[in-house]
Amino acid sequence: MHKLEPHSTVAAPWGNRSQKIWWANGVPYEWQDPKTGPWPKPVLHFVQCVETWTDADGDHQSTWTWGSEKPFTRGNGLERCHRMARHRRDIEEHILVEKHLGYTYQPLDSRE
Repeated sequence: MHKLEPHSTVAAPWGNRSQKIWWANGVPYEWQDPKTGPWPKPVLHFVQCVETWTDADGDHQSTWTWGSEKPFTRGNGLERCHRMARHRRDIEEHILVEKHLGYTYQPLDSRE
């Protein structure tokens, strides 16, 4: 159980994995730039997924946490984790593979 939102949880299978998802909506975020002063105070929403599974190598567990500008609910938490956040993570991992395999990709606005 989590202190922020103890009743905002859902458990569900995903393939051969068991998942427990919890979310916290309306978390205020405050940041101050030393030169320009405080920024507007956005309200963020977070979801965390803990997956457990067993395979030939034994028992495993992974934890993923994502933030969003849109609130999470019991009805959209699972779908948003699977369809958006996992897809985004895959994109990030592929970019890292390409950068570290010698393709020497650089951002278009790179100053190097």
